[in-house]
Amino acid sequence: MIKSKRIPWNKGIKTGIVPKTAFKKGHKFGNRFKKGHKPWNTGIKRYPDPTKHPSWKGGEFTDKFGYVYEKQSKHPFAMTNGYVRKHRLVMEKHLKRFLSKEEHVHHINGNTSDNRIENLMLFPNNRAHVLFHSQLHRTTQE
Repeated sequence: MIKSKRIPWNKGIKTGIVPKTAFKKGHKFGNRFKKGHKPWNTGIKRYPDPTKHPSWKGGEFTDKFGYVYEKQSKHPFAMTNGYVRKHRLVMEKHLKRFLSKEEHVHHINGNTSDNRIENLMLFPNNRAHVLFHSQLHRTTQE
């Protein structure tokens, strides 16, 4: 094996070494919290009930695609923030059961914020939903 004659740029330079004084009591690196001091966030008002928060908007919001979400934290398929798409809730209420993750709810008129039961159609899976759209596209072309 041939040894390289290249010398690293940092040979002889002490890098990444913390001085021994950094860990002594009262030094700015070692002891940041003083005995008896309160953390910065003590006394901040917490809202265990989100409905009492000043920015509460009624538990509904609309995303950039036009889907309406409703706060249902106890729902089995709620997102991590506790919201569920409203068209799924409307269909579940109509069928009197929870929808599975595979089932898709389609808006007949294409308006994603129109969640009337007359405007919703249920598909057993995504394949059936895509097939419906392809057949719909074919009939509009003819």
